Amino acid sequence: MILGGRASILYSNGDFYTGNVIDGGLRHGEGIHYYSNGDTYDGEFVNDQRVGKSRLRFHDGSEYIGQFIDDTADGTGLFTDKEGNRYMSLADDSDKSKPKENEFKENTNGYFLKGKLYGRGEIKFKNGDTYVGLIKGTRRNGFGKMSFCTPIRDGDRHDIGDYIGNWKRDKRDGHGEMKYANGSSFIGTWRNDQRYDGEYVLVNGSVYQGKFHDNKFHGKG
Repeated sequence: MILGGRASILYSNGDFYTGNVIDGGLRHGEGIHYYSNGDTYDGEFVNDQRVGKSRLRFHDGSEYIGQFIDDTADGTGLFTDKEGNRYMSLADDSDKSKPKENEFKENTNGYFLKGKLYGRGEIKFKNGDTYVGLIKGTRRNGFGKMSFCTPIRDGDRHDIGDYIGNWKRDKRDGHGEMKYANGSSFIGTWRNDQRYDGEYVLVNGSVYQGKFHDNKFHGKG
């Protein structure tokens, strides 16, 4: 039988733990758990459950630093994916309410639920782009502001500028306004990350108002 204190435990599944335990070998207090799949948890335990603010490094190179509740990544935190994109929850300290997965409001606090970010958050992309707004399951979803800083994303050429408006499943969708770095602008409806219907003001001041197809003027306008 393992007594309380410091201990190192090798489990039958290949996991390894070193840290504080209570009688019976239950993890309790500070410790590091090395999982057989390559993940590493460094932080607090209570009665063999991961709790409090801790760090979980995944075998694919991604990492979560934040709160754990009932052995799960729940609460405020920061997640960095394997590409280097950073997802941070934004919460007002005066409001302790946690969002539900299917309920979103403009002032909804950002929290990680079962390891995924919901509510208000900030995303800093590896390429320099930034997003602040509502997030659902670590995807941009709802109202948010996005700054596009790089002309090449995923091998394709994109416009540089700032967008403020609605998002759906990580794409601009619904009403929104885009101010481009070259001085032009568009305000209107977006569908599947493309301009659909609205007003486009060109750099020379001329205005097109009407439909778009494949992000280009479509019709008389």
